[in-house]
Amino acid sequence: MRAVVCDLDGVLYPFAQDFAKWVEQPNPTFDNWSFYKDWGMSTPEFLDHYAEGYAAEAILHDGEPLIPAALIRRQIGLWQREGVEFHLVTHREIIGQYESHVARTTEQWLFAYDLPYNQLTLSGDKGDHCESLRRRGYDIVAVVEDNPDNLVDMMDGAHAPGFLIDQPWNQLWSAPGVTRVATFDHLRPIQTIIERTGMQ
Repeated sequence: MRAVVCDLDGVLYPFAQDFAKWVEQPNPTFDNWSFYKDWGMSTPEFLDHYAEGYAAEAILHDGEPLIPAALIRRQIGLWQREGVEFHLVTHREIIGQYESHVARTTEQWLFAYDLPYNQLTLSGDKGDHCESLRRRGYDIVAVVEDNPDNLVDMMDGAHAPGFLIDQPWNQLWSAPGVTRVATFDHLRPIQTIIERTGMQ
């Protein structure tokens, strides 16, 4: 079994934009991963706003995909037609008391935009998740993330090349074995890997 393992927020879903709109942040900047700190917000305050925004269905519920859904479907479809599964792993478990609802909300969003996937996992340890998949017999073709630290962990767990989705918060980062792409629909190199390995 082969799979592409992919993050959701910052890759397909506009979490940072959702959050900025919810807290009514004027002229928001996203120059680092903890962007809210640049707005004078503490981590506990961020988490409180996050939970409140989720409860109000303003965060994680109906944000427009970062690129048109048709382009996402096309990219995933290319992989699935080659027999490669598309696995989503996201750290949305962070929402505390709303955790039990988040998987369903995420599934509903994916359904609303008709985005195909084979597995959805909520996990704060994406590297461990990739390693678990590999132990279960998956050959992970590639991993996709927007957070550099998570990407490195996923690459280590998957023993696979990494693809970094270009975002303001990862501009100063690079690493061996990582390919930076503008958006999800620029992941043609993964298709090349799939075609090459499929001939072995």
